[in-house]
Amino acid sequence: MAQKKAQWEKAIADANINDDEIREAKVAKENAENILDKTKDLNDQTISASDQAVDDAQDYKDAIEDYYNKVAAEEGASSSEAKSVYATFVSAQGKLNASKEDKKTGKENANLSETSAQNALDLAEARLKSSESKFLKASNDATVESARSAYETTLAELSKSTLVAPVNGIIT
Repeated sequence: MAQKKAQWEKAIADANINDDEIREAKVAKENAENILDKTKDLNDQTISASDQAVDDAQDYKDAIEDYYNKVAAEEGASSSEAKSVYATFVSAQGKLNASKEDKKTGKENANLSETSAQNALDLAEARLKSSESKFLKASNDATVESARSAYETTLAELSKSTLVAPVNGIIT
């Protein structure tokens, strides 16, 4: 009898564990949604900053190039001033190329981080759906009902197996 009661109580506890899993799955889904939103916001900021860096590098290179052309026209391309400005122009071109490469890398990283965050959200949603499954709830309910029935059957059988003497006394 104690075993049947323990099985019934275990079935009830197991059914309640599913409720805990559902709560945990909901929290995991909300966290994944927040992470995805924050990832998208951060990626937008990073890409915007990369765009600005490329624009700034392009403007600087264009300004240096214009200045070089002016100095070369006025003093000659072989003048020390023109050579100095040309070195600055080459450096500006290198910075522009590096900015463009950083922008490309930033976009690739943004895509990877968003994909990762989206995958985490998809996984959390699937876990929640699984935890909320009507089949699982029905199965847990059936397990509890079966254990309750087995316990009650054991109690009924026990009451039928009790010996009652018709008179007071000792049976020998």
